[in-house]
Amino acid sequence: MAIPIKRYSCYIANNIKGKIMRSVLQRRLAIIGIALPTMAVGMNFSIVNMAMPTLQKQFDASISELQWLLNAFGIFLSVLMVTMGKLADKHGRRRLYLIGTVFACGASLISGLAPKLGWIIVAQAVQGMSGAIIIPISQALLSYLYPEEQRSHAIGIWATIACTSLGLGPIVGGSILEFLGWRWIFLINVPIALLSIYPLLKFVPESKSKHPHAKIDFRGVFLLMLTIGSLVVTIMQAPEWGLKVLWTGALFLLSLILFILSEKKSESPIIRPDFFFQRTFLFSTLANFFIVFFVWGDFFLLPYYLQNEHAFSPLQTGLLMLLVTAPVVFFSAKVGRIYDKTGPKVLMLSGFILLALSGLIQVFFNSHSIILPLIATFCFGIGWVISWGPSITSAISSVPRDAAGLASAAFTTVQEIGGTMGLTIAGTAFRIHDSFASGAFVLCAGAILGLIFTLGLKKTND
Repeated sequence: MAIPIKRYSCYIANNIKGKIMRSVLQRRLAIIGIALPTMAVGMNFSIVNMAMPTLQKQFDASISELQWLLNAFGIFLSVLMVTMGKLADKHGRRRLYLIGTVFACGASLISGLAPKLGWIIVAQAVQGMSGAIIIPISQALLSYLYPEEQRSHAIGIWATIACTSLGLGPIVGGSILEFLGWRWIFLINVPIALLSIYPLLKFVPESKSKHPHAKIDFRGVFLLMLTIGSLVVTIMQAPEWGLKVLWTGALFLLSLILFILSEKKSESPIIRPDFFFQRTFLFSTLANFFIVFFVWGDFFLLPYYLQNEHAFSPLQTGLLMLLVTAPVVFFSAKVGRIYDKTGPKVLMLSGFILLALSGLIQVFFNSHSIILPLIATFCFGIGWVISWGPSITSAISSVPRDAAGLASAAFTTVQEIGGTMGLTIAGTAFRIHDSFASGAFVLCAGAILGLIFTLGLKKTND
């Protein structure tokens, strides 16, 4: 009897091992399915910014048209992110993620085949909507693949995917523009999105919230979009429209007031006002607003300046911009460990000092020196990585655990609005004065404001 029992034991062991291996393989394929659209969204940000000078020449576009191309993406991303997360909780995360992936594919295809810049602007609005689906739901889908005790591993995977896509963006965008042409900066996302559909359908389980939010605040979504949109129009068109812009300014103030009143009465608000009565959350969120203000603004201005004033090729520009994105990829984990020892204030203050220094150096850029761009981009990258992560951790960890999801949604919405404002204000200052230095000065001022808000934080979160 010993031989059959031994064989049976081996059979059981091999069967269990085979199931474990299949389970691991399926999880990895599921991660690939989730990761590909997330990477496409992450790279889209830096790749499209890299292409601004090329698109301007191709379509004989104005600076304001280029701003609208990026703002169309930013407005829809910032306004819809919370709503899309709630819809996914209620109707199925995988289902909505697939819809977002298809939208991203369609928007990229339209952008890549567009005969006019207007088509690309509309398509980038759709791309922003797909990003509002993909970014929050990708985190939820990855978390669902792991048991509760391994959720931190899932979050680590998401952070790695996001950082890697951001880091690859400049060099991938520069290479595409150098060797394939501008249409491929959009078309490259089409096969990426299509490759993700099969593993999403086959290996990613459907999931819903056990306690879905009762209502979606569609009135709040409309008012927030109207608020941000009217503010962007007011800032961008003020130089051309003169006093006529007072109408859009009045619309901004009215929609802002109505949005605040609506949020106070809403059962499921986009941004819960009570979070901002908590000191750490308030100052961390405002500081983060100006971090992303600087990042979006400079990602628009720097490639434009380098390619037009320094006559850099897209590939050379991409290589220089690696000094900005590489620190985010390689030092984010190290910054997290330092945060555990020092708290957020020291790191964020240091980061804002470096961002302000970067902006100040950029004010004095000239077409004859490469040293200043090297120093400025390096300060930008280090300042970004040591301030961004700590601001996020500080804000979310300051609220009760059961409110972390809603706090994260409010925080992310304000963060993306900050990016849209940075792009709008810095780009408009550049356009009015026809001077890169003017835009850089705005970014420097934004970094100083972020530093001031950081001073309101406690030394540690204890």
